[in-house]
Amino acid sequence: MVLWPCASLATSRVARAMDLKLGTARWPYGFVRDARPTSWLGNTRRACGCGRDRTTTRPDSPWHHFSTRIGANITFDKVAREWRCKYAADASGGPADSASLKAAEELLQSYLPTLKALPNAEVTRVMCGGCHDFKIVVNQPCADHDAWKASDYAPEQEFIAKLSAIEGISAVETQEYTCQPL
Repeated sequence: MVLWPCASLATSRVARAMDLKLGTARWPYGFVRDARPTSWLGNTRRACGCGRDRTTTRPDSPWHHFSTRIGANITFDKVAREWRCKYAADASGGPADSASLKAAEELLQSYLPTLKALPNAEVTRVMCGGCHDFKIVVNQPCADHDAWKASDYAPEQEFIAKLSAIEGISAVETQEYTCQPL
């Protein structure tokens, strides 16, 4: 699948015509979404492992049975939002007695019910004792992630502000990426 550049109106018309011919459609992340009807797949199971037939649709997620394609061979149907920071090590240089790590974990635990209440969200904490990373990853199907993105990832701003205020926390960042179970 080719991701057509749209540098001018004429180019975008040509790209749209090619999209229609190829059965693809643009998607907000700049990738190409496969928009062909799924009826030709018969009763095969979806690659995401949801257990539903590809010909079945969910009313709450119109794109549930479509995947997004990057290039010729990378497809995904989940997008993640990551909140990350560096915490200060304890006196021994590790995480065992790190006050900033304990405070970051307490903050996460206070927001965890809210994050788990997001539609179809998988919440993961990543902590590294060597490089002092503390990360929270919220992974969702594309349509659910789009709805969360439309709400400015609530409660991200509040969480990030509180995380940044913890003594010993630095390099607070956010990032969005695909996170596809294989």
